[in-house]
Amino acid sequence: MYSAVLLFFFTVGILYNNVNSNLQNGCQTEFTDTYAYKNFHPLDEVATYAKNGIIINFSVRASSDAHILLSPTSSLTYATPVYEIVLGAGQNSFSVIRGKQRRRTMNHTRTPLILSATEERTFWIRLSNSQIQIGKGGEDEVILYAADSLPLHVQYVCFSTWYQVTGKWIYGCPTTRGYQEEENLTVTQKLRKDMLTYYDPYSRPIVMEDQTTTVKIHLQCLNVKLDEKRSIFTVNGVMHMKWNDEKMRWNPLAYNNVSLLYFTNREIWQPDIILVNAAGHGSGLFGETPVVANSDGSVTWSSPVHLEAWCPSDLNNWPNDQHTCELTLSFASKHQLLQMLFENSTMLAF
Repeated sequence: MYSAVLLFFFTVGILYNNVNSNLQNGCQTEFTDTYAYKNFHPLDEVATYAKNGIIINFSVRASSDAHILLSPTSSLTYATPVYEIVLGAGQNSFSVIRGKQRRRTMNHTRTPLILSATEERTFWIRLSNSQIQIGKGGEDEVILYAADSLPLHVQYVCFSTWYQVTGKWIYGCPTTRGYQEEENLTVTQKLRKDMLTYYDPYSRPIVMEDQTTTVKIHLQCLNVKLDEKRSIFTVNGVMHMKWNDEKMRWNPLAYNNVSLLYFTNREIWQPDIILVNAAGHGSGLFGETPVVANSDGSVTWSSPVHLEAWCPSDLNNWPNDQHTCELTLSFASKHQLLQMLFENSTMLAF
């Protein structure tokens, strides 16, 4: 009879180093946190058609590497001819237009600090007369362009960033007004606006700099698999996380007793947790699930997880072998006042 026991010992360390969409005054909002083109938006839903060409207006908030893909198809390979525009590449120092994903540079230029991690920056893309032109919102000057003697018939627009770089995208806004135009707001919309206007999601959620941010973690395991041949074990489950956000406090009586707010990825601060001993990419662990903030500043986030980690197998005692497997989790960014607290340990037998 085959038996095995998997023991999960969670180790905390500090290392250096989704896409949701909703309507915001008629605009679409999307969040990205890795290099992957997932959502293919039909050009008609993103662009406007003018006498001087096809215009794509958008805003993005990211620390670097804002990728815009203009593609003739939604079935991509790395060999597919596309237009890949990267704003703020090279740690936010230059921008580039490519003819394929990550290769075939068509043109590039220095654009230091073109992006911001704390505010949305607006840009436009114009497709006209075999040219791709890019400029800043509200300005006519072209900051980057490329010509193509055999222009692609662009059908889709995709947004992406880079590994461990979170981006907030706003696009598809009505042409008759900007997305920042304030309309009649519901109580919840006004509360969200008041909470987010001066909120920086990339700074720890504290008021005093010497405060410690503790993230409590509970892993709810649904199933576990050990591949002895490859020395890989897989855990599927739900990661429950809790922390306090000192900037996310309000008086419910001032907002018609609204005591809960739901946020999408990176609207407010979230812990960047990575799997250190991952058998593959250890970042981007969490799904596109809402973050729930309470009026007292407590925040909860539950996300499905699929974790694959290395676990050396020793079959000398087969069929009565035992295996000890570890999941080593860490914060992606180093900070001595950021800590994890695990609320459970897990032992499974099968």
